Amino acid sequence: MLKHKSIAFMFERKLLLITLVSFFLSILAVNVSADIVVDPTSWDFGDVIVGYSSTKTVTISNTGAVDLNIGMLSLTGSNSDQFSIPVADDHCSSQTVVPSGICTVDVKFSPTSLGAKSSTLKIQSNEPDVAVPLEGTGPKVVLTSPNFEETLYSGTKWTITWKVYTSKPVAKVKLFFTKNGGDNWVDITTLSGNPEWYNWTVPSFPTKKKECKIKVILKDASNVTLGTDASNEFFTIKP
Repeated sequence: MLKHKSIAFMFERKLLLITLVSFFLSILAVNVSADIVVDPTSWDFGDVIVGYSSTKTVTISNTGAVDLNIGMLSLTGSNSDQFSIPVADDHCSSQTVVPSGICTVDVKFSPTSLGAKSSTLKIQSNEPDVAVPLEGTGPKVVLTSPNFEETLYSGTKWTITWKVYTSKPVAKVKLFFTKNGGDNWVDITTLSGNPEWYNWTVPSFPTKKKECKIKVILKDASNVTLGTDASNEFFTIKP
């Protein structure tokens, strides 16, 4: 009887030992792995004129403890033909990124038509797949001035300019102004046709205004909006 108890005790000890070993091996398996980090996690190229391009560099990092094996990068989505990965600037496809290492890949947006475009950069590896949403727009109108942190002066003249890229007839152009970052827009004028410029009298203010923008809206003969754009950066109006 004692012998049977001893055998049972030894069996239980072995079973406990096997369970503990399996447990620690599972912890080790979880902790020892690659870990993919992508920057940026999404990107909006903004307005890019048809026939031109804009490029963004995407960085892939391995913050894990073993090698990150990356497959071929790809672009998916209904507008994927508007985006591209230049072969010479793809340093990630089919590459191995060591722990604490990085690789980079350039993604280019080259719209061939007007309107909003979207695609997804798909990254496959020995870690879960990563999808990076991409957006961009082939604009119908681009405000060109004031647009880049200019300084204007109260009561003086400034030529507001814009470029139109839509092929549809423009019946009128509406111009608006904000002095408070877009919280309120004030009507400047409505122009017949599309002159692509307007000689504006800068409003007078007793104090400096640092969050000013101009907005342009194109309308067709039925008053349907064809396109709109605003200053990229705030400009300043001084007394």
